[in-house]
Amino acid sequence: MHNNERSAVGSPPLTWSNSLATQSQSYANQLSTIGLVCNAQQCDQTPHGALNENLAGGSPCTSITTHVQGGANEKSQYNGQPIPPGNNPAGHYTAMVWQKHQRDWLRVR
Repeated sequence: MHNNERSAVGSPPLTWSNSLATQSQSYANQLSTIGLVCNAQQCDQTPHGALNENLAGGSPCTSITTHVQGGANEKSQYNGQPIPPGNNPAGHYTAMVWQKHQRDWLRVR
């Protein structure tokens, strides 16, 4: 689904990155070490700052498909304008389709 959105605007597909997965797991471990967790029992508010972090909110049972579809649903709010800083109603969508994408959607639990 993610790569279909990218293809629709001429962006190359994303592929799995072992180094990014390792970095993401290290960050998840760091959060766990300081007592912040996100699992089936609870999900604490976590600080921002991980390399290539892309945030989406939901319950611990929210599927990755739901998150990706949520980003894709923002397409109608984007008309090619420059992306403003701050609260951007199409921010998840534009992050999905950037030509030189530096983020992967990962769920590390």
